[in-house]
Amino acid sequence: MKDAKIYFVLFGIIFLVGLNLVASASAASDIVIGDYKNYDSYNEGIFNVRIEGNILKLDVTYGGCKDKKQDFKLIWDGSYLKSNPSKVNLFLILDNSAVGTDCMRLWENTLEFDLTKIKEISKGSIINLFDSANTNSPRYKLVYEGDEGFNDTGICPMDLKVCPDGSSVGRELPNCEFPVCPSFDGCGNIGLRNDGKYCSFDKVLLEQKFPEEQCDNNFECKSNVCVNDKCVSGSLIQKIIDWFKRLFGF
Repeated sequence: MKDAKIYFVLFGIIFLVGLNLVASASAASDIVIGDYKNYDSYNEGIFNVRIEGNILKLDVTYGGCKDKKQDFKLIWDGSYLKSNPSKVNLFLILDNSAVGTDCMRLWENTLEFDLTKIKEISKGSIINLFDSANTNSPRYKLVYEGDEGFNDTGICPMDLKVCPDGSSVGRELPNCEFPVCPSFDGCGNIGLRNDGKYCSFDKVLLEQKFPEEQCDNNFECKSNVCVNDKCVSGSLIQKIIDWFKRLFGF
């Protein structure tokens, strides 16, 4: 009977320890309010992201002597763009001093972060997620809708659309569509002709010129022919072509 009680107590202790381990393994870390520039971050890699409820899950790889999963931090400076939906910037960092450089074993882990702090500012938010490899442009863009999670359009491709003025725009959530290009009265490619206009060397759209008007280039003329600094009529060009055809029997 005494042995049975001992085994029962041991079983209970093991069971409770197991519960604590499971709880600690699944507990999500809080977002740290601060400036990511205050950290000497090691270069890690994010290869998959997802949001489940209020939890952001990141699959990452990194090198080092020991598993430093607990040394990852998700930094937010507390600011956000007040729009609909609001936009916040989050930076994933791994403290360089915690990694150790004596060896370079490759580690792979899933990190979990609680997004409740972000939910407090807005019902829905767009998260720009940065890593230490590039703090100028986000690695991922995600839609965070609180307890509702996010749909399949929560991550947009990072391709760009080149606008007529030479600038580029990226896809935007929630539908991952390209926004309208900035309004621009000029043009991008010199000599480009479209709808009776041409792109000048000053990159300004101008009306193509009529016959006998002064020109420097063919594309300035409606006939697309500039001879001796003057635009030539298209009908005249056609008459010359027809004359050559008759002369050589074409």
